[in-house]
Amino acid sequence: MGTLNILECIREFNPNIHRLVYACTEAIYWELTEKGRLFNELITEDMVAKYHHMPYFLTKWIGEELCMTYHHQYGVPSTVFRFTTVIEPSEYLNEDGLPKQFVFSNIYNRYKNYKGDDPAELETADAVKRLWDGQEKFILKRNLDGRPYKEHFTDVRDIVQGLVLGIEKDAAVGEEFTLGGNGIFKYEEVIPYLCERYQMDYVDVKLPQPLYFEFDLSKIKTLLDFEPQHDLASILDAAEAIRRGEDAGIIPTGVRWT
Repeated sequence: MGTLNILECIREFNPNIHRLVYACTEAIYWELTEKGRLFNELITEDMVAKYHHMPYFLTKWIGEELCMTYHHQYGVPSTVFRFTTVIEPSEYLNEDGLPKQFVFSNIYNRYKNYKGDDPAELETADAVKRLWDGQEKFILKRNLDGRPYKEHFTDVRDIVQGLVLGIEKDAAVGEEFTLGGNGIFKYEEVIPYLCERYQMDYVDVKLPQPLYFEFDLSKIKTLLDFEPQHDLASILDAAEAIRRGEDAGIIPTGVRWT
């Protein structure tokens, strides 16, 4: 209702507003009827799922539809960005200074006391407990078909760049964009890089939750001249600089509340 109220206020009281930018989510692409996130092709803006996983995802989609409806029906200059998962570097490292997304202990802690009866989960739990020797390692996660995981993330600095372009560029009006960055994490490339950077070993594990996806950013790059800047190395550099107390040009999460 909040989005609808804002749109109604714009229509009635501020019809000459410069731009309404709506923050949607990548989750509108996830299929309720499918387990995990397994896409054999790049995800484009027209691949919205028919059904959505939870009320939050559904309401984000409804909000997007409302913004586009008010654009076409009442001329509200709406722009929609579907955020991919956002990385804010100050939150990215664990207490040991390692990128927590890729450490083995997280998976071990998930499975060490597994009590379910799912055959695939039981097999994974056995494999994980056999591999755990008490020493932290990175983990090369694989799908059950053997393909290494692939995920697509975005540094918060690239999110800001996209939002500014959405406000400034006339080509953004009436359009929906996937707002993604250079955080395309192909585990067969990422894990060897991390092992070299941090001088650590890794384990190789198949997991039952399918995960293999990347977004097609052609539309936002073509219409808005969007050029994301921050890959994994850049994210880690910023995270480590913040950990040392240096100014990385990022306001860490939580600071605004103090």
